[in-house]
Amino acid sequence: MSRPAMKILHHDTVRWLLATEVFGLLASSGNFLDPLFWGRLKQAWTDFIPSTHHDYVCGTANDEVYQLEQLPLLKTANQEANRAAYSALKALGSSIGAYSGDNPVVIANPAGVAYIGIVELPGPVPAEIQGVQFHTGQNNIAQQTYEGGLVFLASVQRLGYRTGYLTNSQGTISSEATIVPQESSQTSYTLQNEHLTVVINADSNWGIGSIHDAQGNSLLSGIGNDLVFYEDGGDIYEFGNEYVVDPLTFQSQPVGFAVSGPGLGATVLEQGPVRVRVRTTVEVQEVPTTQFYTREYTLVAGEPFLRMTTTGAAGSGYSIMTAFPLSQPVDTITHGTACHWTGVQPNQAWDPPVFRATHRFMRPQSGPTVLAAVYHKDVPAWGFTGENDVVLKSGEGQSRPPPGTEGIHRRSARYGRSYVRVAQRVG
Repeated sequence: MSRPAMKILHHDTVRWLLATEVFGLLASSGNFLDPLFWGRLKQAWTDFIPSTHHDYVCGTANDEVYQLEQLPLLKTANQEANRAAYSALKALGSSIGAYSGDNPVVIANPAGVAYIGIVELPGPVPAEIQGVQFHTGQNNIAQQTYEGGLVFLASVQRLGYRTGYLTNSQGTISSEATIVPQESSQTSYTLQNEHLTVVINADSNWGIGSIHDAQGNSLLSGIGNDLVFYEDGGDIYEFGNEYVVDPLTFQSQPVGFAVSGPGLGATVLEQGPVRVRVRTTVEVQEVPTTQFYTREYTLVAGEPFLRMTTTGAAGSGYSIMTAFPLSQPVDTITHGTACHWTGVQPNQAWDPPVFRATHRFMRPQSGPTVLAAVYHKDVPAWGFTGENDVVLKSGEGQSRPPPGTEGIHRRSARYGRSYVRVAQRVG
């Protein structure tokens, strides 16, 4: 988890570069691509390539090299990839031409698998627009977003695109996502669709009070997405939990949460029917200074998982994680690797918690029973404590080391999005 900002930018840049190649090829049938487009894309790949070096993406370089060379170069490559993708999409839209209607929309899918799900159109959009209609004749409702854009449900073939247009007619939706306060004080909210019922409340420090699937099965035995703090004496090469000689270098630290007050509490950002969003903010003191943490929960119509984003920073000398106490004891974890997946458990050379680098997904099990599935954007470290059946997720963010400490790194809590899905019980 050293230099996690590097890992996040690395993965994000790869995705944008690969998508840009697809968008560019789709748009190449016309003469709308900038003549310099492919040269700029090649330059973005060239600026990106150094980050694959083992002393780069692994985050083991000293502070000066990291801050003055590696991170700026990777940020530049990421910006170049984003600009190239935007240029290719613009060319693709121009090559297709205006679809019938006043507000044409093109949805491009750079992935090698078909996509069915939510699509977000950035704002601003015409205030009178309420629906989006595709050429298939289906009239899907489009919901205004908190940021001023639109979200709607759509399907797009692999490595292809779909066209449609926005209308001011009222659309329809086959299933809905809803959010309601459970009490007048608005200290508890229930997010629900046809697959999940999720309760977020102040009594759980604005973590997840409960998750149930459509059959009423409970995923959790305690507070989910709970913020957990550890005093961490590790460094950039040896994390605190890996020390065998001195176990005191990695100790759980109880903290107190302030869940209400100025700037604290919960705010409903979107109320459906396409998706619901609630943002919560808490205050934690003496870790070692006061810190604020924001967690956002999103539930989309038709999706059997909950989307979560957590933002904050670990204080000096601390690691911060999110915890999910599942309904049964965890004894194995199946997870993605760089090129495949594995269910092989690591040799345990020290006391729990024991972490492993998980790529894209993590699936805890109790014997043959799958307890949940977690999908994530980057490469966080997941593990379980061996106590209270808690699955822990390490932070993925950038924590600036104090001057003169060069190699010291504290894991922070700027997490990527994680999707927790309730698995159907076998039998």
